[in-house]
Amino acid sequence: MGRTHRENEEERGSQVVVGHGLNAVAVVALAAILSGFGPQRPIGLGSGSLGRADAAVAGGMNVDALATNPANLKRGKGQAFELGYLRNPLTSSNNFFVGSCDPNSASGIAGGMTYAYEAGSLAEGGDFNRTEWRTGLAVGTQSDVAGIMLGLSGRRLTLERSPKGAKTTEHSDWTGDVGLTIALTGGLILSTVLRDALEIDEMGIKRRIAAGIGYGHKNFIVEANGAWELGGENPVYRAGLLVPIADVAIIRAGYIHDRWINPGKIRHSATLGASFSFGSARLDAGGEMNVQEPSEIRFGLSLVYFLPYAS
Repeated sequence: MGRTHRENEEERGSQVVVGHGLNAVAVVALAAILSGFGPQRPIGLGSGSLGRADAAVAGGMNVDALATNPANLKRGKGQAFELGYLRNPLTSSNNFFVGSCDPNSASGIAGGMTYAYEAGSLAEGGDFNRTEWRTGLAVGTQSDVAGIMLGLSGRRLTLERSPKGAKTTEHSDWTGDVGLTIALTGGLILSTVLRDALEIDEMGIKRRIAAGIGYGHKNFIVEANGAWELGGENPVYRAGLLVPIADVAIIRAGYIHDRWINPGKIRHSATLGASFSFGSARLDAGGEMNVQEPSEIRFGLSLVYFLPYAS
C-alpha cells in the first residue's frame, strides 16, 4: 500500500515523457519559473506541503492541489481525504482543516473541496479568526508526449478582526485560481497559476502569477517555484525536495526566499517534514522556521486517508 500512497502524492510526477515540443515549452516555463504565495499561507494547505516549503505548483497533488494549483487535481490515482492541524506560536494561532478530492470521477472531471478555520492573536492586541471554503475542478488529456491539465478553483474567505479596545470588523468575499500543468514523459512537470484572480483589498489579497518546474525520479522529487504580483513586485521563491524511504516513509525539506512579508528585507526560511504510511492512511508532519529569527516558526500534523480505485 505504501507504493500506492507515494504515487497518490508526488511520485506520479515521474510518469511523464519529453517530446518534440519540450524545448519550446521549457523556454516559456523558465521565463516565469519562480513564484509562491502572498502574505498569508492558505489555511487549508496541509503539513506535507509545508515540509517541502509549499514548493508544489508543479508537483502538488490530492487535497494540496486545491491551494497550490487546481490543475493538479487531475493527477493521482484514488480519492483522498485529509484532516489537519497547524500551529503558529508567533500569533498564538490554531488552524484546523478538512478536505477531500477525487482525481478521476465517472465524468472524467476531477474535483475537490476543503474547509479551514484559524483563530489567533493580533500584534496590536486583540484577536482574529478566518475561515476558508475552497472548491475546484480540473480536466486533462494524455498523449504519448505529455499530459495537459487545466484547473479552476474558487474560495470564499471570511476575516474577523477584534483589536483590543476597538470595534470588531468583518470582511467576506470570493476569489479563485486558474492553473495549467504540462506533465512530460520523462519526469519533467511544468506549471503556471494565476492566483487570486479577484483581488480583496480589505484582506491584503493581491493578484499574483505563480509558476514552477518539477522533476520526478524514482528516488526523489525536486521542484522550484515562486510568485510575484503582476508587475513583478514582492517575489517569493521556493525550492522543495522529497525523498521516499522504502515503502513506508517520506522525508521532505525546503527553502523559502521571501520579499513579500517585508519588501525592504529578505526573509529566509527552512522547512522540514516527514510522512509515515500505515495501511490505507498516512501521517504527515511539517515545520517552517525563519532562519534569521528562529522564534518565528509554525508546524503541523495531517492525517491523509486514500481510497484507491479498483484495478
